Amino acid sequence: MGALAELLISRPRRTLHAAADAAVLAGLLEPMHALGRDRFACLLPGHVDADLAHVAPYLIALHPGSPIVDWIDARCELSWGYVIESELALNVLQRHLRRFAETRGPRGEEWWFRFWDPRVLRCLPDILHPAQAEGFMHGIERIHLVDGGSTASLAWNAREGRMAFESSHAAVEGAVAHAGI
Repeated sequence: MGALAELLISRPRRTLHAAADAAVLAGLLEPMHALGRDRFACLLPGHVDADLAHVAPYLIALHPGSPIVDWIDARCELSWGYVIESELALNVLQRHLRRFAETRGPRGEEWWFRFWDPRVLRCLPDILHPAQAEGFMHGIERIHLVDGGSTASLAWNAREGRMAFESSHAAVEGAVAHAGI
C-alpha cells in the first residue's frame, strides 16, 4: 500500500482532495476523467483550453479504494502535489484556491503562483505574513505532503497566528484522537 492510500485510511470520516499537477503527473487526465466530471476541478482561473489542460493543476476528490489513489501512489517519487484536508465542497475549495493562482511580479507583470507545487508549499510558512497564511488556509484544516512514503502536514495554528509543519507522527496522533480510536 502506498503513502497516499495509507493517508486516506488514517483519516477516516475526513474530506480529502489532491492538489495535483498534470505537468508532473503525465497522463493524469485519463484516470481523472474516469472518476467523473464532478470529482475534479481545474485550479487555474477561467476557461482552460485543450492545449493547457494536460499540464494544468487540478483538485481531485479522494476516497480509499479509488483507482486514482493507486495511480498517483505509483508515481509517489514525483513532486506531484499534496492532499488537502477540508470540509469545503470541491467547488467551494476550488473557488477559494483559484484566487491565489495569479500574482504580480516586481514590475507588475502577471505570474503564476504555483501553490499546488509541494516545493512552493514548503516555503509558505517562511514567506507569507500571518494574515496571508490565514487567508490561504481559510477552510483548510491541514495540508498533507506525501513524498515517496513519508508524510508531513502543514496546518494553521490560530492561537499562535502562524502556519507550521507537523511531523507525520503528530499528524497520525491527531487523526487517531479525532477519530476517537
